[in-house]
Amino acid sequence: MALNATLNPSNLGLGGQGGITSEDNIVFTYKMAASSSASKGDALTLTDSSAGTVTKVTATSDSVVGYANVSVDNTYKADGTTAGAVGDKYIGVVVQGMIELDAVVSASGAVNATIFHNSPLYLNHEITTPAVVAGAALTATNTGGVIVGLAMDAVPVPTTSALYKMRVYIDRLNDIIN
Repeated sequence: MALNATLNPSNLGLGGQGGITSEDNIVFTYKMAASSSASKGDALTLTDSSAGTVTKVTATSDSVVGYANVSVDNTYKADGTTAGAVGDKYIGVVVQGMIELDAVVSASGAVNATIFHNSPLYLNHEITTPAVVAGAALTATNTGGVIVGLAMDAVPVPTTSALYKMRVYIDRLNDIIN
């Protein structure tokens, strides 16, 4: 979910405010899993809860702990050949607050629900048009997973399937949305 969208929603929420505030976001720091990487905006899941490591979500059944606040590559150590070990690098994870994420709306098919203001958003299944791997974007279509956020913007079902930059409220700390 590396913020690949180039389209803006058709209807901006938050009074049309262009940016979103982030100073009140709650960000936790986690160890990166060995030989893994994450880009800003990627949904993250605990890889090993006893070690406290995280990696990118790869399925709608993964439990989202939050979203990457920055891009971190722990694939290799500084030498470029030795695999990165657990805890070589750390990543900031937004667990509560307002963030910009990719959302997918299909003209038809598995993720074609209209995104309204305050729509519950779920992790997407893998789709081919636009090409989005499972868990890499959000959708208003209940894909059988857990609600991971609430839309602050709106997108009607388009004539062509597309990714949109959406402002989303997430709260992985409380039972408000989980």
